[in-house]
Amino acid sequence: MTLPKNIYLLIVAVVCTAQTASAQGNDKLIELGVNAFDNERYVEAIDFFTKVLYPIGVEDNVGYDPYEIRTNSRAIEKDSNNVLLPPQDPTNNEKIVIHKMAEAYRKLNDYESAEVWFKKALNYPMEAFPY
Repeated sequence: MTLPKNIYLLIVAVVCTAQTASAQGNDKLIELGVNAFDNERYVEAIDFFTKVLYPIGVEDNVGYDPYEIRTNSRAIEKDSNNVLLPPQDPTNNEKIVIHKMAEAYRKLNDYESAEVWFKKALNYPMEAFPY
């Protein structure tokens, strides 16, 4: 069965729009996180950055139930000491977020978490973060 050309173009347009909206959403979350970080609201910055690194995906089967409280991120991996673990194979934007997360934890005096994130950040050297 072949799809008419108009239906095919509509499907392509919807997929492209969804991907663009997701990228724009992440850019806005990063902007909010950096703004919070720059204003020394480190807990808030970590919250925004966590939403960038661990978003809810379509495969997570998210539904709406008015009687249920849900977080807006999927399950986050933690180590045996309950320290948040950085994601594997991050994108370029996520690499910046990893560096910012390390700094935010350090400024909160959460050195155990900062150490985990700095170790990950060292795998992705950046001129803006000369450590």
